[in-house]
Amino acid sequence: KTRESNYHIARYIIGEHEKNSKEFESIYKIICGFMLSNTIYMQVENNNTESLKNVECYLDSPFILNVLGYKTAEQNSAAQVLINLLVEKKAKIKCFIHNYEEVRSIIKTYKESLHGNFIREKTLEALDIAGFKERDVKLILDNLEEIFRSKNIEIVDTPEYKDYDSVIGEKELTEFLESHYTDKEDKVVRIIENDVKSIASIGRLRGNKKIDKIEKSKAIFITTSSNLVRYVNQCTNRNPFEEIGLAISDVELTTILWLKTFKENPDLPKMKLIENSRIAIEPTVTIMKVYKETLEKMMKSGIINETDVIENVQVNLYKQTEELMEVIDGNEENISQEVVKGIIAKEKEWLEMELTRKKEEKKILEKENQIKNDTIVETRKQIEQQCKDSVDKQFKILNYTIKIVLFLISLFVLDIYIKEMVMNIAWGKPVKAMIKNIIIIGVDLLGILDLFVPKYGFITKIIDSKLAKIAVKKYNKVLNEKTKQFSKLFR
Repeated sequence: KTRESNYHIARYIIGEHEKNSKEFESIYKIICGFMLSNTIYMQVENNNTESLKNVECYLDSPFILNVLGYKTAEQNSAAQVLINLLVEKKAKIKCFIHNYEEVRSIIKTYKESLHGNFIREKTLEALDIAGFKERDVKLILDNLEEIFRSKNIEIVDTPEYKDYDSVIGEKELTEFLESHYTDKEDKVVRIIENDVKSIASIGRLRGNKKIDKIEKSKAIFITTSSNLVRYVNQCTNRNPFEEIGLAISDVELTTILWLKTFKENPDLPKMKLIENSRIAIEPTVTIMKVYKETLEKMMKSGIINETDVIENVQVNLYKQTEELMEVIDGNEENISQEVVKGIIAKEKEWLEMELTRKKEEKKILEKENQIKNDTIVETRKQIEQQCKDSVDKQFKILNYTIKIVLFLISLFVLDIYIKEMVMNIAWGKPVKAMIKNIIIIGVDLLGILDLFVPKYGFITKIIDSKLAKIAVKKYNKVLNEKTKQFSKLFR
């Protein structure tokens, strides 16, 4: 079991998963069996329907970063699933104040690493991918307590020393962890002082009792470090196959909850398998530390300059890690100046290709926008013309209709008064008695003449003037409705 073998095994598993091969299904069955056997050993008489309402789950700092969604997609997703299951089973989710401060310190260090040519050994992958700037990370820090609450994590103080029978020897535990953390990664990642505070606090919360079921554990520390769980059990003389230790790994707890919610979450082991495989192909803190030291040596000797580091390493650090791991086979001992130069050269080439791609995208976008704008202008003109033609046609018909109606009314009036005048003449009435008829007939004839002879057009001008005002209102209304429909199409 070496870093190189872990790296290649993880790549193989991910590759077979992507191909959905029979080999992956075989590996998956083995993992399911492994998880089941662990859980059976841990809780032989477990009632899978029992809730965790009496259990307080305290989260370790690295696991909290996963819950907050700041690490890799696989880590974040698996952590959120576990939290959701704990909430579903009514467990209380908490963290000690020192773990909260540790998370805050990690985020603050990340923020400071975004400034200048500071090369970071650890990173928050999700923030790298999202392109977070200093101001964005500052916003996280300013609202961190609220973010914890939104994730159902309650921040609490460590318990007081009341029952001294349950007090764990913190000095002994510290010395034990220091002597057993022989792995480089553990020594870099783990903050032993905080680990000891957390484990000692869980011990005081539980009391000096042997617990054989997680549902009775009262308090437990959830961590991503299986080494921490193993060393704590060894130091406190707890047999993991006979009792529930003070700490539990997220994998073990996920397995227990998987059995409790099997019908709803049958593929939970697959998620954990892919998550751990993804983690195995990511560069460790130790690898990034050696990478950073190599970069610094090369800068001091003038082999590379600050511009190379800032433009080609710092800005795209997360993107390079896959290539770095592939070149060194997941082993920090394979990092050399030649490897670093190759990565920088490839990064420069990638940046040039990316710049060219963005320029081409910009040209295509500008062309598409121009075509869109031209289409919008042309379509607007067509809509305006269509509205104008439609309104003109309606009001031309209306104009003719009004004139014909007026003409018919005029003929009707003319007929009445001519007949009346003829009767008056027949009855021998004097001309004075017929002046009203003559005037009305004359006005009526002038009206008919005015309607159809453009030379006069007095009545026509009044009609056209009134209709023109109405037509403008109608045109504006129709145009407004059409424009709204048109705007929805070009949003």
